[in-house]
Amino acid sequence: MKPKIGLIPTMSLDKTWPAAVVNKVLDDHRRANTALQRLGFEVVAAGEGLSRSKAEMVRDGRILRERGAETVVAYVGTWTYSNVTVELAETVRLPILIWTNSGPGNLGIVGGAIARGALDEVGATTTLVHGDFDNPEILERIRVWCTGAAAAMRLRGTTFGIGGSRCMGMYTAHVDPSAIKSRFGVDIDGWDEIAVIERSKRIAEEKVAEFHAWMKKAFGGIEAKEAALKAQIRMYLALKELIVENGYDAIAVKCLPHLPPIHTTFCLAHALLNDQSDADGPKQSIVCGCEADVNGTLTMQMMHNVSGQTTMFADFLCNCGSQPTDMAPSKKDVHWVHEGLQEFEWAIGGCCCSSP
Repeated sequence: MKPKIGLIPTMSLDKTWPAAVVNKVLDDHRRANTALQRLGFEVVAAGEGLSRSKAEMVRDGRILRERGAETVVAYVGTWTYSNVTVELAETVRLPILIWTNSGPGNLGIVGGAIARGALDEVGATTTLVHGDFDNPEILERIRVWCTGAAAAMRLRGTTFGIGGSRCMGMYTAHVDPSAIKSRFGVDIDGWDEIAVIERSKRIAEEKVAEFHAWMKKAFGGIEAKEAALKAQIRMYLALKELIVENGYDAIAVKCLPHLPPIHTTFCLAHALLNDQSDADGPKQSIVCGCEADVNGTLTMQMMHNVSGQTTMFADFLCNCGSQPTDMAPSKKDVHWVHEGLQEFEWAIGGCCCSSP
């Protein structure tokens, strides 16, 4: 989905401006709109006019929010009053990029600088870009900043389902849910791995057999024990049900060290949830992080928001076989192998993916 960028032009409300200056700012607004669309953004605007007073900024900022803007570009064509831009920030509660045009006769940098300074003073997320509409370097800076800001804003209102407690003492994987909510707008919901194991036992045998047949046909080879493979298929299908029932936008689940001696791991589920297809055909990639790592899952979701593509959780060596099969050259390059972690006792064995 294209980032949705709100565009709002402004200049001061002084009555002494010649009509030529006002018309130039209006024309620059149209040129900025065209430039943003060429960058691949969906541009939303409150109207064709300028937002020059506090009342106009509040009105137009509300319209941008209603139309789904994920970040805002405020085009400052010449001198402006910075308190007007602060009202915009208070209204939209979104990151704001201040853009001013360079070149002879363009005085926007003065108004743009004071607007940026005011936004800094009130703690708004902002940046300032000064450059021409056709300058590749300037446009790339705008593209990168707006894409990242929109990706971050897409985290707001989402729910992450976390299965299990802190894994193996890892502080980098464990978070304060209240801090994550206040900083990123993400709600952290918890569930227990054993609930998925119990749910998996109720998956219809016909569905498991159908999925097993698809895997044998789709992938390059299966070396894992059939009991472990089918148990992990059940866990994957159970997780898909849990995600739908609870409305999760992303999940992370813990396996080690508790699951190997009582059942098996979630490696197949990690791989296939992040993929964009399975036995049922094309599907949406659902970010799934390994070992209940909330920080890792949050990073994966940000990257997914930026790219719209499959993302991957990995150490320097891919851990536990949880990498998406989409990352292989093809599914035929993927082999499902048995467990490799010998320090655990395995109840029925494991199953993870490997690609040469």
